[in-house]
Amino acid sequence: PTGITIRRAVHDEDVTRVLLAATSGWPRSADEIARALEHGTCHVALRGDSDPVVVGIGCHSITRAGWTGPLIVDESARRRGVGQALLGQICRDLMIAEFDRVIVADLPDDAARSFIESTGAVASTRFQRMSKQL
Repeated sequence: PTGITIRRAVHDEDVTRVLLAATSGWPRSADEIARALEHGTCHVALRGDSDPVVVGIGCHSITRAGWTGPLIVDESARRRGVGQALLGQICRDLMIAEFDRVIVADLPDDAARSFIESTGAVASTRFQRMSKQL
């Protein structure tokens, strides 16, 4: 996307930017994102050159190889190809590792479902999350 850099978050500056963005903007996903950073399976979308701002994060293979982790795009950068570019990097990683598909297990809302379906993905299995108060 124009004005956006997509790259694997492995350099210290990028890791710091991603951790700060995750804890402040997407705290529910911060732990998963931190694990993806440790495994080298986190890509970041940055806007700007001199002091880049995180506008998207795409992770995979955190708890299970071949599954996407958080795939998040800031509202200010949606509908500009950022999510598509992040998902493309995830798919590239998995193709290099000889996977034949990517599993997107958590679709938090209709917008996320519509985005994933727009890429050509089809439903294969539905998971239902359940919890019990302790």
